[in-house]
Amino acid sequence: MSTKWRNDISEERKFLSEFIDVYKSLPALWDSKKKIYYDRHKKNAAYEILIKKYREMYPKATREDVRKKINVFRSNYRNGLRKYYEALKSAKDKDLVPKPSLWYFKKFSFLKLSFGNLDINTDTSIFNSAQNNSEGFNVNTEPTVSILTSTGISIKMERKNYNENDDSDDVENCNEIVESNTQFVSNQGDEYYYWAMALAADIRKMDTTQQIYAKKAIAEVIMEGQLGLLHRNSIKINEDPL
Repeated sequence: MSTKWRNDISEERKFLSEFIDVYKSLPALWDSKKKIYYDRHKKNAAYEILIKKYREMYPKATREDVRKKINVFRSNYRNGLRKYYEALKSAKDKDLVPKPSLWYFKKFSFLKLSFGNLDINTDTSIFNSAQNNSEGFNVNTEPTVSILTSTGISIKMERKNYNENDDSDDVENCNEIVESNTQFVSNQGDEYYYWAMALAADIRKMDTTQQIYAKKAIAEVIMEGQLGLLHRNSIKINEDPL
C-alpha cells in the first residue's frame, strides 16, 4: 500500500467525518420527531448547506449524489447496529462481542432514536449490556406497533403524546410532502398508483392521531422493503413480541 494511497484515504475520511458532522447539525434532514423535518423550505435550505460542504471535495456533486451518500451511510450504520444487538442476544460473554467495524459507526450514534427502538426480545441483563455498550440507547418495553426484520429483531415505533394542535400541524406537513410527489407518481399510472390512491382514501377516514400512526408505520414498512428485510411474518400490530 503506497504512502500516497494511505494519505488519500486519510484525507477522504477526514473530509467525510466533517461532512457527517454537518449532516448531524441539520435535523431537518434526519430528525422525523421535529416539525422542521416536515418543512420543505427548511429541508431544501439544509440540503444546500450539505451540498456546499460535499462539493469541497467533489465539485460536481448534485443533490442526488449527496442523498445517495447519506443513504449509504444510514443503511450501513443501521445494519451494523442491528447485527451488534443480535450478537449481544446470543453471546455468552457480552464483553467479547466485537463492536461494528465501520470507521464512522460512532459518529452516527445520533440516528439511534430516529430509527425507532430496537427490541431484540431478550432478557434484562442483555438489555443492560446493550445500553451500556451503545451510549444509552433506549429500549422501549411498552407494546407498540412493531416490525420484525429477517433477523428477528422487532423495530418498535415510539408513540408520542400529541395534543390536537400537534396533530393538525403534523398531518398538514405530511400532506405537503405527499402532494409534492403527486405529479411524479401520477405519471406512472400503474397498479401501485391506484393502490396508493385507495390507501389514501382509507387514511382520510381516520382521525388525525390515527393518520399520524398509520403514516409512520407505512413509512417504516417501505424502508424495510427497500432494504430487502421484509418477510411473511414481518408485521405485527399492537402485539407484544415477547
